[in-house]
Amino acid sequence: MTADDGNERSPRRSAASRVRALLLGCVLTAASVVIVELALRATGNGPESPVASRGADAAPGLLQFEARQRDPRDGMTTAHAGRGYALRASYRSSPEHTGSYALGEYPWRGRPAEPAPQGIVRVAVFGDSCAFGIGVETAETLPARLALELEALGHDRSRVQVLNFGVPGYSTVQVARVLDEVLLEIRPDVAVFYVAAANDGAPAASRSDADLLERPSVGDLARRSAIVATLRRLMRSGDEELDDVDPVEPLDQVELMRVWSANEYPHGPRVAADEVEPRVRAMIGRARSAGCASVVVVPAHPAATEAEHARVLPDRASVRRAAEAERVPLVDADRVAAESGLPDTALFVDFVHPSPELWTRVAHEVAAAVAPLLGVASPEGRETTSSPLRVVAVDPFSCSSFGDARIVVEVDPPLRRDEPVAVVVGGASLLDVRVEPNGRASGIVPTNASGPQDVLVQTARGVAVAPGALLLRPPTLDRDGEGLVVHSREGDLARLYLSSAIARRPASTLLGAAWIDPGRLVGPPLERELGGGGTARFDLPDVRPLFAQALVVPHGEDADGLEARLTAPVSIEE
Repeated sequence: MTADDGNERSPRRSAASRVRALLLGCVLTAASVVIVELALRATGNGPESPVASRGADAAPGLLQFEARQRDPRDGMTTAHAGRGYALRASYRSSPEHTGSYALGEYPWRGRPAEPAPQGIVRVAVFGDSCAFGIGVETAETLPARLALELEALGHDRSRVQVLNFGVPGYSTVQVARVLDEVLLEIRPDVAVFYVAAANDGAPAASRSDADLLERPSVGDLARRSAIVATLRRLMRSGDEELDDVDPVEPLDQVELMRVWSANEYPHGPRVAADEVEPRVRAMIGRARSAGCASVVVVPAHPAATEAEHARVLPDRASVRRAAEAERVPLVDADRVAAESGLPDTALFVDFVHPSPELWTRVAHEVAAAVAPLLGVASPEGRETTSSPLRVVAVDPFSCSSFGDARIVVEVDPPLRRDEPVAVVVGGASLLDVRVEPNGRASGIVPTNASGPQDVLVQTARGVAVAPGALLLRPPTLDRDGEGLVVHSREGDLARLYLSSAIARRPASTLLGAAWIDPGRLVGPPLERELGGGGTARFDLPDVRPLFAQALVVPHGEDADGLEARLTAPVSIEE
């Protein structure tokens, strides 16, 4: 090698070294960005949802509920890369109150899929806030009622799970993403679809759901970054504005409600009307390819919603056509509602969400459609590996229907300390479940429907069901001499409504059954905080006839929040 050869190779080696150093720097920088991104997400400082989780499923009666979703770190939802947003594990209504929609580590409402015996049969319910069960307690949701109806047909809960994969605000675009995840991870035997009830036809906040999730823009990708989200929050905290990278100005909550009520769509609907049928058919096809049978439920709507939100009618027809074209069992909830002979006020809690009464009727028909499919999905010879397991005792045997109490469940044989276990009361998972040294399981009861509730213990060894093992006591209103007394828990708030007239039939609401005629109130409502013994006493005015009903607000909740519950009415005739 000559001196000239060495001089020629030296610059080449120098250039290669610079390239390697540059590449190494880029890799280290990228790695640092990924580490920071993951760290921010892990500490609850994730990005805001690219799909509106507020407004998309809202109505005037739901505004307080939706207001809780404004901060993704505190609300029921959290950002999700594939679906825009998802239910947040360990959600609580407030630090003092678990609430009706509380979630454990399993980020779905109702009975968890795991742990469970090998070979257990699974029915998965997919949809939006209707499937999730907004406005009803967990024991009153479609999945919970369906589980009981299937059991009455011989498919008991020790061998069959009914799982709730509904998420408030979801469109068919998002439900399809959930379906893909569940088919891969849970492998259900039957899928039940309650989709396109309202959200597909709601106005888009900025662009359609498909554009936001399937064809994201540079602005959407930036909004999905926890780093960008954190910078935005920091800039806002300093009273400065960070320029929005999205050229389309999104609609806020109030504007969404206004344009939806007016049937205006400045950015178009979340899902175009002609896309609903093919999207539902595609979901049925994907389920079929995975060996999962399907049942489709055509959504029901009050007459006022049909008149005010014209899109629900073609969407309902699209769902029906999709089921008929794919030749899968169809349950028409709108027909079930019409054949009941009941008014809309008894069948719906608001503009779209079915009441417990309607869900009971729909679940009966869905069970009749699902049961034959379980025979196909679970041929003879497919047995679970469950071993004998039974619930021996529940302590205490009763608590408030508002929940928040820890109960202990004794199981035979005793649980092992390192054994994963799920405990379900009235279809709702207990929260903060742990196995005690004595082999018993304990957990916190969330708000649920009053009355005797079944207790279900689920492990990899087996499933035990104890019917009516826990009594949930509702808040009550009673006559006491010349006054009225509200019974609940110490620290709860009672608001008493007095009226000279009562409804012939109660109206289903997000807070329970309302009997008082609001147009005949006797004075403003009276408020008292429940003192020692969990009681609050009210004196009666000298008006007859008089009818009373109380609204009880759990301790720690806003007086106008959706965790309050109505008591039964009291009539004072003399």
